[in-house]
Amino acid sequence: MDQAHTQMTPGAIGILVGTEFVFFLLLGVLFAIGNYHLAKRLGKNRALWVILTIIPGVNLVFLYYVFYQVIYGVLDRLPLHPLPRDRV
Repeated sequence: MDQAHTQMTPGAIGILVGTEFVFFLLLGVLFAIGNYHLAKRLGKNRALWVILTIIPGVNLVFLYYVFYQVIYGVLDRLPLHPLPRDRV
């Protein structure tokens, strides 16, 4: 087997790294659209949520925060009535 065909050139590696970055950037933009609407419904800063969602690497940590904010938002809107004293 010829060694020239098994090794990647530095230019090819740069293209692969560039396409992965673009892929994650586009994925971040798609999540940013959804997070914009979530931030509006939760009363959070929409621009900040969009920016933190688009930045690759930061968005991995930020999406955990978004997940818990949505859970807390749902729990705050649930009509949770305590049981009467005689039923406890």
